[in-house]
Amino acid sequence: MAFRNCRILNRITHENFYGRIDTEFEGNDFYELMEIPDDGKIYEPAENSPYYQEKTVGFEELKQSLLEKIADLKNTPFSITITDIDGVEGSYFVDLQDSTILKILVLVKKAEIIAQASDEFINADNGIAEYKTFSLEAIQGVQAEVIQKDDFLKLKANQVKLALNIEALESIELEINNL
Repeated sequence: MAFRNCRILNRITHENFYGRIDTEFEGNDFYELMEIPDDGKIYEPAENSPYYQEKTVGFEELKQSLLEKIADLKNTPFSITITDIDGVEGSYFVDLQDSTILKILVLVKKAEIIAQASDEFINADNGIAEYKTFSLEAIQGVQAEVIQKDDFLKLKANQVKLALNIEALESIELEINNL
């Protein structure tokens, strides 16, 4: 038996996956696996050669998929670079969950009173929590970045909900992918 590593379509389950295909059985009617292009698209079986076709995603499916992607982005930590009061620059994880936004707001309020504020942040380089103190300007810079990203995602979610065609959704998806 000879095998080839490739991207595969199971003609029975319509599943797309990476794996090994038996080159001796490939092309026989009884063999449910077939090689498909490794281009990231989703394929489904077809009646005519090459016996697969790109799966078309419906308007409502794409709309729901984009809303889920936006929700995931709001919960996925991203790295921000900030300099502490000792002049040490570091990268720390934040996300767009309400608790993080509230935490930053509290830090800004504290820093407005005493010109600096401290809290625990996860270091983006090593994943270790660190207790850091930042100036008001540094915290306000982070706050602006977080608010800008949060507002962008809220705007895109609203645009998805109001979209009237697939072209509009694809345009929004491109903007989200370039975030």
